[in-house]
Formats: sequence, structure tokens, C-alpha cells
Amino acid sequence: MSWNLLSEDEKRRAEERFTGLSIVDNIRQQMLAESRERRYGFGDVYQFATNAHIEMTSGLQKALKQDDKLQSALDQLLSERVVYQFPRAAAASSGNLESREGDGFSIQIKHSRAQSGQVYIILKMEDAFQQEPTAITLKSGEGQYLKKLLPLSVDGVFQFLAEEDDEFVKTLRDVASEVFLNS
Repeated sequence: MSWNLLSEDEKRRAEERFTGLSIVDNIRQQMLAESRERRYGFGDVYQFATNAHIEMTSGLQKALKQDDKLQSALDQLLSERVVYQFPRAAAASSGNLESREGDGFSIQIKHSRAQSGQVYIILKMEDAFQQEPTAITLKSGEGQYLKKLLPLSVDGVFQFLAEEDDEFVKTLRDVASEVFLNS
């Protein structure tokens, strides 16, 4: 049967059927995609906490917000497996921090004179530690995790450049955030 031989009423009914079938197919595809959604567990948390090259994914971040046990497991792993954990900023602190101090470590955020809108993040190790950190992980006050690989240190100093409006820099400056130096 040819489309051209159909009456206007038959063409309209065929288009309605096609539209209906298309809607059903789209719903079915969406349901299949949702049923295949990745499930996150302890293994994913362990990989993030122990491997400096593994970054936080939006899926894992979502799973952490939905599962308090998974969130607790990550916090515990980060605390146990760090080279150093900076204490939270003093309760009297307010606004944005430009530096953080800890036993044997300090972090400073300095504006770049060469490029407007950029800052240097300078991490200094004042004492000799058995293990140098390879990454810095931040946990925001809202429970978001961010991680950056550290460059090689020069005489115990790590330095890297970042955009001032980068989420990592904003979180590092936030008094409510936690800072972990990972190996």
C-alpha cells in the first residue's frame, strides 16, 4: 500500500499510531537506561580514597549523598589513609581563607601577578615525612569531594596554578571545608 493512495483520515490515524508508538518506545528506552544505572559501593569509595588518579564522578557523588554509610566509609578511609589532614578552620574564622596552617604543613593561596584571575596554591612541608603526598582532596561543607594531583615537590614545596573562580579554589578557601593530603 502506498502513502499517496491513503485517504486523509487514514493518513491522520497512521500518524497518530506512529506518534503513540514513538512515545512508548521513548519511555521504554528511558526505563531501560534507568535500570542499567550504575550502582556504587565500597569498592568505588576505596578506589577514590586510595588512588590519587581517581577523580570524583557525579554518579559517586550522588551515591554518597543518598547513602550515609557509604559517605561514612569514605570519610573514614580518607582519615585513615592520609599523609596529613588539616584541622578545620577555627570557629572564629569567617569569610574566605587565604592560608591554612597545620603541624608541619601550610597551604597558601596567592594571587598571580602575571595573570589576573589566577592564583597559586602553595603547599609547604616543613618537616620530613615518611611519605610525600601525591594529591590533595577537599571535602566541602556540603559534602562535595574534589581532588587534584600534586606536582612534584621542590625542597618540600608543591606549587600549582588555578583559576580563582575554580570550584577547587573556592572550596579550599571555605572555612567549612576539610583538607586531606593523600599518598
